[in-house]
Parts: sequence; structure tokens; C-alpha cells
Amino acid sequence: MYAQELLFDTPIWLMLTLTITALGLIATAISRQDKRLKWAGIVLLVITITLGITSRLVETDAKKVDRATRALLNAVLARDGPSMKEVMDARCALGPLNREQIIDLAKRSAEDLELMGVHLDSLDFTKQGPLVIVCTMQVTSHQKGGLGGMTETMPTTWEMRWVKAGDGWKLQVVKPLKLFNQNGAMIDQYIASHYLSRSILPPAI
Repeated sequence: MYAQELLFDTPIWLMLTLTITALGLIATAISRQDKRLKWAGIVLLVITITLGITSRLVETDAKKVDRATRALLNAVLARDGPSMKEVMDARCALGPLNREQIIDLAKRSAEDLELMGVHLDSLDFTKQGPLVIVCTMQVTSHQKGGLGGMTETMPTTWEMRWVKAGDGWKLQVVKPLKLFNQNGAMIDQYIASHYLSRSILPPAI
């Protein structure tokens, strides 16, 4: 983890560790009547509280990517093409598809599946220098189509490459990793053969 993320996006486990340590020092100092140890515990507790406040007030690159990812999922759910485009880089690609084709595919798939909800299960970040963040996203979608009109769930795993764009981040590459028992290569092949061959997507620009 970079120093900036450690300072401005402090992990919960670290916050808990520091808090427990500080309270432990204060409790021990009181029982021993050790003023020096007591002040050490108080100082550590103040530092922990400051880190917590700072983490909430400062938006790191990871937080910006997290927000953009959630905005993208909400846009797909709403079939909102302009909002999808807003978080995508002009060179955004999904296998053989370009940005306009990805947006069209997302809107058509949401309609065909009668998409009702999207839940972000997990989002893991890997920062590759100051200009690139690669994240692995696990998502569960909820759509109609089950027996008797019941809702079906579909777990999927994706890899997304985000690039720095001004003060924000734009999605540059989307890569499917898992859909049911299909891996990413099989999904890419399906997209190329099933969608592009049927010419239901706009041509590459």
C-alpha cells in the first residue's frame, strides 16, 4: 500500500489495532500509575482519531475509482448510456469491442435479462504506478427469468484497468474473468462470435 493510501485511506484493521493498543496502554498506565505510559497511550489514541477523520475527509485515487465503479454499475442498471460513457476512456475496450459497442451491449443485455439490481460484492485494487489502477471486481446481478417469474442471481468476476484523467479516473479496459463456469477467454469468444457476427452492435469507429 502506498503511503498516501495508508495515511488518507487507513485500513479498518489498522485503525482497530491502533485503538486497542492505545486503550491497552492507557489501562496499564492507570493500573501502574505510570504517567509517561498514560501519555503515550493518549497520544496514540489522538493519532488514531486523526487518521480516522483524515480518511473520511480526503478522497484518494482508490476511493475515486471505487466511486467511478459504482457509478458505472448504477448506469448499467439504469440503461443510461451517457453516464456509462462519462466514466469510460475514449479507448475503452472489452475484447474486440470499443467504447460505443460496450455501451450498446450493456444496455441491450440489461434489457434482455430484465436486470433489476446489481450488488458489488468486492473490489480489490492494485496500483501500477501513479497513472494506472487495476481492480478485480466481483458482482452479483439480479434479474427476472426464474421459474414463475422469480428473480435469478448471476455472480460474475471482472478485471478493470483505470487510467488517470485529470483529477479523476477513466475506465480503459474491461476483462471478464468468470461467468458461471466460463472463463474470460470463452466469454470474449462468445462476444466476438455471437454479437459482432450478428451485427447488432454499431461498427467500430
